Amino acid sequence: MNKIIHGVVIVFLFVASAQAKDSEVSAIKDSFNRYSQAVMAYNGTEAAKYISQNTLATYDRYRRLALSGSKEQIRKEPLSDQINILSVRHKISQKELQAMNGAGLFAYIIDHQWTKKGAVQVQSLGKIKMEDGKVMAPILVEGKDYGLRMTFLNEDGGWKVDLPALTEIATQGLKWAAWKQGVSEEQFVEAAMVKILEKNLGDGLWKPVM
Repeated sequence: MNKIIHGVVIVFLFVASAQAKDSEVSAIKDSFNRYSQAVMAYNGTEAAKYISQNTLATYDRYRRLALSGSKEQIRKEPLSDQINILSVRHKISQKELQAMNGAGLFAYIIDHQWTKKGAVQVQSLGKIKMEDGKVMAPILVEGKDYGLRMTFLNEDGGWKVDLPALTEIATQGLKWAAWKQGVSEEQFVEAAMVKILEKNLGDGLWKPVM
């Protein structure tokens, strides 16, 4: 399950599109290659240089909710985010979380290999489209488009990977999995966390740590 949620470290091979300038495609490709290489090397601090401010803000929200979010607050989050937040809550100490920010949490997850190399897949991007200062491109699996889109934002003079853009499609997949198993979304999250943590915390799963 962690392999699904932390699929943020997938390595993509770019297919340039005539809809984007060669120089821009080259810059996007270079930024993402640096990001993916850092992830593959489990260098979280370096990888964090190539993710968007939106991504950093999302990871800081995970951190804050992991520390003090109630069950009701966490359950309002997208399904994939619920699993991320609970993973952070129960796999990182309170002291460490309090000392972090969004970038620190992201780096910790990469450094501690929450996504193993065996889960990293080499895929390809379809035609790159540039709209309103951001880039979107379909992620192709064996040449087929399943509706997943990777987004890049132009920030601070460089192109950054915007990981929260993947949340909706990830949540849709988890909702489908819950439906397929015939369980509620809450039951699905709790079962997923038993697998991730390798133990059943019962009601303690949802209890804030501070």
